Amino acid sequence: FGNSNQSIGTALTDAEGNASFTWTTTNIAPGDYTLQLLVADDLTDPLADGNSRRTGNSTLVDVTVQVPTDIRIDNLPSTITAGVPFTLEGQILDDDDNSRALISGVRLDVYWQSNPEERLRSGVPTLSNGSFNLSVPTDTSNNGTVRGPRTLVVEVLEDSSPYYLPSNVSSAVFVFGVTQLEGLQPSNPVLINRGDTVNLSATLVESSFNFQPLGNRDVTAKFHETWIPTVTTDGSGTANTTFTIPTSHPLGLIVVSFYYNGSSDLLPSQSNLSSVTVRSLTFMVVDQITDNPVAGTSFNVSGRVVSDNGSGLE
Repeated sequence: FGNSNQSIGTALTDAEGNASFTWTTTNIAPGDYTLQLLVADDLTDPLADGNSRRTGNSTLVDVTVQVPTDIRIDNLPSTITAGVPFTLEGQILDDDDNSRALISGVRLDVYWQSNPEERLRSGVPTLSNGSFNLSVPTDTSNNGTVRGPRTLVVEVLEDSSPYYLPSNVSSAVFVFGVTQLEGLQPSNPVLINRGDTVNLSATLVESSFNFQPLGNRDVTAKFHETWIPTVTTDGSGTANTTFTIPTSHPLGLIVVSFYYNGSSDLLPSQSNLSSVTVRSLTFMVVDQITDNPVAGTSFNVSGRVVSDNGSGLE
């Protein structure tokens, strides 16, 4: 009423005065409308018993037309890293007519399909045209992020707009877990003689999932410039190895590096310790004394100090 004044038909009342109308709102844009219900004048009945004449009347009713929504995802990474926020871009569309601009924004929830109670983003408003550009965390409950193939759900919330109905869309995302090598041993400074054996260890954990230990994973260590054979972590995630320091090894403070090369769903990690100092045994070699001094005079003594591999000292 008051706009196109389009008729939705005429109906006759039943014996109790009820009239029913059926009208399909095809191609009607969402919005607020006024509906006029009109009873026409009835002044044609003959003047006889049982007949009546009456004047008509009308009433106006406010009606809100709602339409379903569609969610278009424009930008979502196929792979993400647990614990690192990712960008989600898209637009909410009028599902009856995608070319028809929205007349109001809506609100969105974003969550993992397998864990709908943990809302990654909750009640986020879109722009008035329905577009959104969100930074989405992977874990808002601080209880860790499950790695591997996941399904991300974007949902238009019910009653977030008087003109648009709720909907949701699901997208496949692969989540890489983050690893960390911790508890490196020896943790305190140690002095190791060349030729001796040093014990080395590190614990591999999934830092993006409550630092859960990772067992049965290959970890490799490098002592200075020497690679040590790969070892497998035990049930507690610990990799233990030993290294016998050759007599040709450089002396001084040594960097020991631990490496995990990652897997199909875990990222690699590397960690260093600098607590090992390599030292050498020394030997004093005195040359034969050939002088035959007289008491009260001096004589020459010569020789050298050498390291355990026979090299001189610097």
